[in-house]
Amino acid sequence: LFLIIYFIPTILAYFFNRQNLKIIAIANVPAGFSMLIWFALIIFSITGNASDKLLKKLKITKQA
Repeated sequence: LFLIIYFIPTILAYFFNRQNLKIIAIANVPAGFSMLIWFALIIFSITGNASDKLLKKLKITKQA
C-alpha cells in the first residue's frame, strides 16, 4: 500500500501523460521524500497532455 501511494504520480502519468512518463518516474523516486515536490509531480502527471490539447484547441504552435 505504501508503494502504491508513493508512486501515485507515476501511475497517474501512465494514464494521463505518457509523453513524460519516464521523466516523472525518475523524478518520483527522490520526490517522495518531499511532499511539495511529490504534489507538484501529481499535478504535472495529470496536466501534461492537457496543455497540448489546449494549444491545439487554440491553434497555437508549441515553441521549443
